[in-house]
Amino acid sequence: MTEYYSLLEDLMKLADLLLDSHALPKNEKESLLLFSVGKTHKTLNAIILLCKNGMGQDAAILSRSIFELSLISEYIITDRTDRRSKRFFSYDWIQRKNMIKYLEGTPEFDQHITPLERSEIINVEKKAKEAQLEFDYKNFTWRDKSLYNIAKDLNKLILFSTAYQIQCTLVHSNPRAVNYYIKEEDGGMIVDSGPSNDFIEETLASSFIAYHSILELFNDHFKKDKSRELKILSRQFQQLVKR
Repeated sequence: MTEYYSLLEDLMKLADLLLDSHALPKNEKESLLLFSVGKTHKTLNAIILLCKNGMGQDAAILSRSIFELSLISEYIITDRTDRRSKRFFSYDWIQRKNMIKYLEGTPEFDQHITPLERSEIINVEKKAKEAQLEFDYKNFTWRDKSLYNIAKDLNKLILFSTAYQIQCTLVHSNPRAVNYYIKEEDGGMIVDSGPSNDFIEETLASSFIAYHSILELFNDHFKKDKSRELKILSRQFQQLVKR
């Protein structure tokens, strides 16, 4: 197991090098890549802490978010236009509008809202309407297709249909998730709520794959000249998995 931790540590060190003295983003794609690396880096630290303390199921839940972000990032960055990146960021207006809509239904809203805040709300509603007209958002998401179809387009269906589906089971506490916490042993039943080795190796592996994918996107887009280092880490990972 220590080999996985070592590989992830090397990957995170490489991320630090990629981000060192990096320029401010010039457009939405560059902003997305910076967000993807930063968010994944922090989440990966949490995953490692959980795994080292035997909390593999909870680490797997976090690993799911990294995999989703790797798919989203690749889907947007490989778009030859800026439409997907604009669609992604413009959806924030829709989310803001929905949050305001909920607050407007509470009795405290009118009592505490200021004229300045009221004008900001009007602007949010205006921007949300413009975004909705431009992108025709549906199904409570910014995406124009399902995550399954995005994974299919990116040739990532194997990971999507295996590790990701198990991670989704844990996130949503589906019936299948019961098997990962309740076990029969010696004629009795054990509630597995303490530290264990369950999901540790699988989570470390899937996290490496997702973060490596994001760093490749970052390196290629910004021409950081770290392809050799990324290939070496990928080769080491493949050798480890085959053992």
